[in-house]
Amino acid sequence: MENHIKALLEYIKFEKVEDNLYKIEEDENVKNYYIGTEEEIQNIYIKEVLTREDWVEAVEEGNTDMGYTDWVKELKGDYSELNIQDGAFEKFVIDGEELIVMLQQIV
Repeated sequence: MENHIKALLEYIKFEKVEDNLYKIEEDENVKNYYIGTEEEIQNIYIKEVLTREDWVEAVEEGNTDMGYTDWVKELKGDYSELNIQDGAFEKFVIDGEELIVMLQQIV
């Protein structure tokens, strides 16, 4: 977790942590950030964005003939939907560990 905080500090220079969702309170706004390894962000993406219905739709539209598990694995690296502001994310290498940092939203 220490490297997650270092990556966050590299990205935004603030620190307040809750698991892999980081909250920064500035003025009246709260900014939520996702920070984690490729695997951690992939798991968040699967949990927060993908649904089994998405896979069924992809199969019905002829966009895939893979099983659900293989389909999910193929989507690795497409995290833009987690950042509802602009889809952007950055990668940092902290003490040899590659971490992804992205603004999830401003509320």
